Amino acid sequence: MARMIEREDEARLVERFINGESIPQLAREYGTTEQIVRNTLLEIGDRMFNPTDQHRPDVQVDNEVELIDRFVNGESIRDLALAYHTREDQVNAVLNRASEHMQTSPEFLDETSTDEDIERVNAQIRHMNRYADRLEEEAAQIAARTDYMNRFTDRLNEETDRLNAKAEPPGKIIAFLVFAVLIGFCIFALATN
Repeated sequence: MARMIEREDEARLVERFINGESIPQLAREYGTTEQIVRNTLLEIGDRMFNPTDQHRPDVQVDNEVELIDRFVNGESIRDLALAYHTREDQVNAVLNRASEHMQTSPEFLDETSTDEDIERVNAQIRHMNRYADRLEEEAAQIAARTDYMNRFTDRLNEETDRLNAKAEPPGKIIAFLVFAVLIGFCIFALATN
């Protein structure tokens, strides 16, 4: 019976696959079949492209402030989606609403502003700056993850093309078979006349 690929070996399997090792080569080295390696890679790809359950509910309104604070303090969108049992697009929607609110409702200071007003506005500006920094960090992480997934997809496509080319019989064999069938029909026709 073929050996399944362990969860702890999956990351290394994907790295080796992305770096050009073929499915047959990986199957030999892991002591399993090509089909198990292929299925494992497809399952990993599915988890990469669909990291959270798509049927999770929206974020509850009373959790939005906490969610934003956790994001500003360094948690990723993916981790927040898992923590709040929702989808990444819902976390993005909450963060976008917060960003729009911060941009459209700044407090303006004038000569009647107190020190408390100034401190409150400065705190809001610091919070907005941390938020903007976190958005940039998250965008860089998403770009890196997208690049990784694109390389993974390209390797899967290359391997699929290789397998498809290997599965198709060469044109000469097909021509020979057609010619042999025609000769067979001619011989049969001559023999029956």
